Amino acid sequence: RIEPDNRWFKLLVHGVSVVDFGKEEGMEYLRDEINRFNPKVQLASLPRWLLSADRR
Repeated sequence: RIEPDNRWFKLLVHGVSVVDFGKEEGMEYLRDEINRFNPKVQLASLPRWLLSADRR
């Protein structure tokens, strides 16, 4: 499917709980929370951590 060019952005979010969102299913939950509170935002993929699990 061909789509027109859309503007997109990368976001860096601070203060995300490692306890609540630290695993793969946590990233799905975070995506759901972002969508729930920001209905105009459409994520292209699941959120991901910038640091490895042992450095968080």
